[in-house]
Amino acid sequence: MADSAANDMRLTRPLALAAGAVLASCGVPGEGAGLESEGPVVSLRPYVPPPAAPPSASIGERVLERANALWWIDGSLRTLREDDENRIPVSEVDATGWRPARITIRPGVPPSWLNLRYFSGLNERGIPASDTPDFEYECSSGGPCRYAVGNDELIVDIEASIVRPGVFVLEAEYVSAEKEHNAADVGHFSCSWAIRVN
Repeated sequence: MADSAANDMRLTRPLALAAGAVLASCGVPGEGAGLESEGPVVSLRPYVPPPAAPPSASIGERVLERANALWWIDGSLRTLREDDENRIPVSEVDATGWRPARITIRPGVPPSWLNLRYFSGLNERGIPASDTPDFEYECSSGGPCRYAVGNDELIVDIEASIVRPGVFVLEAEYVSAEKEHNAADVGHFSCSWAIRVN
């Protein structure tokens, strides 16, 4: 079980990037200063167990479809994603109505890592044509992508200056130190949402 889950985590990233559903790399990333991420940065912070179920995200009253999740469900690690990368859910929004660019994630458990990627080149299905983003930011307490903890929710603000037509992928990773997960050699869970801006 642990080997299978580890293989799934390693193999999902290349496929998921192009599809707008990505898994975060291993490690305990910290909060940067809004600089482009070159990889995980170790940071000391109080441990908070991950949510019991994959979190939900919304823009205003609209709930975003989850593009991907790797989560502990019913005693095992499961990947909740489409096998066909062209069918992975992408939520569409109109950029003119997305001001401020604010995404709410519930529950408000702070992730160990929160990342925003942007893809401008899309194929005929509206999916990123390349697995290389135009730009990427680690969301932190400052910078173009930043978040704050609210009343059992995370408020993620994206500066209007970087909002443009294309696909944005917001990814969250949650480190787990729970005994049940560690016994199965599972160290983290992840969840992502893909947003196509018109």
